[in-house]
Amino acid sequence: MACCAPPRRRSWASSPTTCADSTAGAPTAAATTTAAAPVGAEAAVRKVFYILGKLRDADVDWLAANGFRRTLSGGAPLLEEGKPVDAIYLLLEGRLRVTSSASPELPLAVLGAGEIVGEIALLDERPASATVRADPEATVLAVSRPALTHKLERDDAFAARFYRALAVFLADRLRSTLRRLGPRSEAGLRESTDELSDAVLDDTALAGSRFNLLLERLRGAQQ
Repeated sequence: MACCAPPRRRSWASSPTTCADSTAGAPTAAATTTAAAPVGAEAAVRKVFYILGKLRDADVDWLAANGFRRTLSGGAPLLEEGKPVDAIYLLLEGRLRVTSSASPELPLAVLGAGEIVGEIALLDERPASATVRADPEATVLAVSRPALTHKLERDDAFAARFYRALAVFLADRLRSTLRRLGPRSEAGLRESTDELSDAVLDDTALAGSRFNLLLERLRGAQQ
């Protein structure tokens, strides 16, 4: 997929570069983040860049072949706080709203296309820490936990890429969380969190291409 190259050492807080020939469907900062978005929206945009950017085309093919589409409507739950998580989910279309029992009316985040849900439970095998619902509709690719665990145990190269992608994302999320704690943290971490590394900038184009590849594979399977 042809795409304009993002500038090096670019501040994430500045206006995102747009690509005139970008394929419809690829998640972009402009498409998934608005001025009114909750604090979690920025991390939502970035997660797909970290995950798909570190995988290979063959990995995307495996996800498409071993996952299944699931459509939610009317605010139906995808995950429920305190209940087991039986799959990892990639949001293909629509939006998901994340809430907690402490303040169910106040969303922790609103997630857009390209977000991945359930990856933390895959790592620590604990129940969902929040409830995730369609807002109001959403279509996800669900890859069952047993299938993904089997793949990770049998394919060392895939496991290395997958776990590295999660580690990089979680490190970024920790930095973002610390930055939001207060002025002192923000002042100390501004430089390291506002700018994306060259490697991550390179991965963003690959991630968008692979997200589109995944959508194409799933559309082809439906025909």
